[in-house]
Amino acid sequence: MGRKKKKGESGLATTYYSRSQAMRKLQISMPEFRLEEFRRRNKEIEEDENEYEEDVVLLEASELNRKVDVIELKVNEVRHLQDEIVTQSPIRSEDLKERHAKLLAEIKELSQTVQKGLKRFRDDIKRDELGLERNSVELRIKKSHFFALNCKLKDIMSVYIQLEEQHKEKCKDMIKRQLKIGSITIIV
Repeated sequence: MGRKKKKGESGLATTYYSRSQAMRKLQISMPEFRLEEFRRRNKEIEEDENEYEEDVVLLEASELNRKVDVIELKVNEVRHLQDEIVTQSPIRSEDLKERHAKLLAEIKELSQTVQKGLKRFRDDIKRDELGLERNSVELRIKKSHFFALNCKLKDIMSVYIQLEEQHKEKCKDMIKRQLKIGSITIIV
């Protein structure tokens, strides 16, 4: 058999310090000890609050980013629909035109929602810049998210505007061709 261990010689018991032992080892008084504990707890609470604010910023940014991605998907779908509308006969293209109009309305609604969110971001940034923490990490994160999302939305919307202009031109050309064909058959 092995040697019998005495209480307090091994395990967690050897690393535990009572409050009075800790105060003697640290060479501080009881009020100083309590003050340090109070400061440590307040610091933990502040860190938890900052993490919560950062999480809210990241959640808002990710939600806006998701909506911008949905807009991009819908713009690509509009591109394909426009090609189908131009190539299909006028009778078949009525359903496609209805889907096209619905997609345009959805894109408009989503872009307005994203723009409102970006406006809130911009207002928060302006408010934070006037506050005490002008050079905080959170403010820089907000700015980077704002500029990235704003740039991404502008790029997608410029593509969307170009698609709409091209579609209008294609429709005009198609109508002109149909009028030429119709005027030739009427004259002959």
